[in-house]
Amino acid sequence: MNKNHSEDVLRAIEPVMNRMEERHWAAGKPEGYGGAGAALAIALVVMQIKLDDGWRTASLAFSALSIPIWIGIAQISSLREMWNVNHKEHPALSKNVVSTSGFFVVAALMLFTAVCCLLASFSTLIAALFLVFGAVVSAFVMRYLLQVQRVLFNHR
Repeated sequence: MNKNHSEDVLRAIEPVMNRMEERHWAAGKPEGYGGAGAALAIALVVMQIKLDDGWRTASLAFSALSIPIWIGIAQISSLREMWNVNHKEHPALSKNVVSTSGFFVVAALMLFTAVCCLLASFSTLIAALFLVFGAVVSAFVMRYLLQVQRVLFNHR
């Protein structure tokens, strides 16, 4: 990553970094372990069922592969707590915020996909409804996020 791009990333995440407190970072630990636990639960359920179709195999794969990512998120949060890392004082570490956020998104999408595949192995209608409701809730959350950003940062 070149220096200009790195500075652009830091400038782009600065409004978020200025609002982040240690308690926000600490929240990543239970989220990471909770995601790993949910993924493990799905993997164990799928392993109890005969893997006789592609949906169940995909569900097992997505849930199992997301576990290390979730644990990584928890470990990053633990390291921040243990070393009392303040990203405002150490801007070079701020670049990791983008990576950690990306890991969270990937792990969450993998967990969502694992649940969807497991549902599809029993009923494609239920899986389709799960996708639709997931999309509606995601759109609502994104809309709310944009409203909050407009209010907080006076964007029109």
